[in-house]
Amino acid sequence: MPRPQEWEFAHISCSVGAGQDRTAPVGAEEISWMTPCAVEVCGLCKSYRLGARIVQALRGVDLSVQVGEVFGLLGPNGAGKTTLVKIISRLITPDRGTVALFGTRDYATGDLGVVLEGNRNLQWRMTPLENLVYYAVLRGLPISESRQRAKALLSRFGLQDWMGVPVQKLSRGMQQKVAIAASVIHNPKLLILDEPTLGLDVGAVEETKELIREIGGEGTTILLCSHDLEVVSSLCSRVVVINEGAVIAQGSPSELARAWSQSRDTVVVEFDGLSSEDVSALTAAGVTASDNAAGLTLSAPIGDRAAVKRLLEFAAAMSERIRTIRQVEASLRDAVLELMARPARFGNGGRER
Repeated sequence: MPRPQEWEFAHISCSVGAGQDRTAPVGAEEISWMTPCAVEVCGLCKSYRLGARIVQALRGVDLSVQVGEVFGLLGPNGAGKTTLVKIISRLITPDRGTVALFGTRDYATGDLGVVLEGNRNLQWRMTPLENLVYYAVLRGLPISESRQRAKALLSRFGLQDWMGVPVQKLSRGMQQKVAIAASVIHNPKLLILDEPTLGLDVGAVEETKELIREIGGEGTTILLCSHDLEVVSSLCSRVVVINEGAVIAQGSPSELARAWSQSRDTVVVEFDGLSSEDVSALTAAGVTASDNAAGLTLSAPIGDRAAVKRLLEFAAAMSERIRTIRQVEASLRDAVLELMARPARFGNGGRER
């Protein structure tokens, strides 16, 4: 048995990922996962005064992001996501609580790259090259190195032919690429992206996702705040869901889907074709019907036992006309919808004075 002093690090404050006991004793062979978190938020609170009301934007938020992780923040408008991002970025200060980056609360903003929501990240009358050089010099890089890095990044992001065009004349997707390039030109250890795909068309969204994958694949820790659940699900290893300033769920996208949306799993049966009378009877029982080029699809949510029973009984009776039958598992989107449908924990998010 180890001596008591050998368990000096037996309890740590940084969560170490899904499935690991954050208070379990560890031996020397397990110390490797005790590397400081990239982001450690503890008890974060922030309130604002709006006229006679005090609105509590954050209510004791705790979360941790591992080094090299792509971590997602999800929640409805007004949940507190942007407030949390701004506190981590040191744009605003919390009322209570602490933020530590890479093991220290006294962190330098030079370790951060930040792309905020909207069009406030660039100088619009300047070109992409001028923007990147400007922000690199602000970060302390020599101008010659700044120009070299700027040209390399713009070429990597497919903007080599647009280096000399004012940002205001670029497409929204190109502007977002320039903003991301400006945020990583100083090689930050942590990149914070607030709604990076907002307002982009489908092609630009895919290009932005690929850039994020590349940056994350190089070891940069990424904190991704987005309403686009497909983007979060495809990029993030873990997700936190925030509502009314509090963390209400966290885990990997698949864990959240399993834990919070099993009632939204669906039984789907595809038929070659059915009579209108049969379809009407089934839809009256809660079954959903939709036509497609291959025939008719009937579905019922697992949570509606009566509808599932009726659908399966009908399928058994009409088995010769079935093309496929399967169960479709719920997604991260379903989990978030389920969470948002639950009664709010803190009323209307503010209290009258």
